[in-house]
Amino acid sequence: MGVQEELMKKEPSVEQLIKELKDEDKDVRLEAVLLLGDMRDKGAVKPLIRALKDEDSDIRYVIVWALGEMGDPRVVRTLVEALRDKVMCIRLKGVMSFSEIVQPIAERLMSDLSEECKCVRGAAVIALGKMGELAVEPLIQALKDKDSDVRNNAISALGRVGTSGVELLIQALKDEDENARYGAASVLGKIGDTRAIEPLIQALMGKDNFVRRRAAWALGEIRDAKAIESVIQALNDEDSGIRRESTWALGK
Repeated sequence: MGVQEELMKKEPSVEQLIKELKDEDKDVRLEAVLLLGDMRDKGAVKPLIRALKDEDSDIRYVIVWALGEMGDPRVVRTLVEALRDKVMCIRLKGVMSFSEIVQPIAERLMSDLSEECKCVRGAAVIALGKMGELAVEPLIQALKDKDSDVRNNAISALGRVGTSGVELLIQALKDEDENARYGAASVLGKIGDTRAIEPLIQALMGKDNFVRRRAAWALGEIRDAKAIESVIQALNDEDSGIRRESTWALGK
């Protein structure tokens, strides 16, 4: 009788399978991992993470698969480490398993942006900021939040995402929501990508002084010759706030 048939006949418990992760027989360990992955029992997460130190690459491969099946945020760090495994197929499986984990987490965090409690929304924004390009669109939406702390968290988070979000941020400069436009200008200034110069100049020439002031600041942050030229022209603006921002930007 094969190993799998023997295991199925005994209807092994999670506890039994966890013990078999340390069995000397490779086939026993392999089948134990496969069954734990199918069961998706969260009690197996830590034992599987520990078992990932197995010297056998076949075992490590199925463990990475099983951890992805768990859908548990605790495995994210381990899957990231699996991306550095010396065996190529394990690294590839790590990428696939990581995506299986990250997408549901991102979706849950996106739904948290609609929570009534601003603390939950703020925490969701901070967490999304650590997820990179995947989170750019929901973070731009968070720039419209009614709470200034949540909006500021979104600005900081988008700044950490970097240049991958520039095109969407440029689009946000034309958003109907004033806070979104202001936030987009803030982030573009932090990132400093020259693609934003012309759109920021257009924002500086707009009618909303609240956004125009931030555009002047952002252009000063980019420090490009064309950007600085626009800031110099803004020194003569009718709005004192824009003159102040322009003077500050040029004095850096």
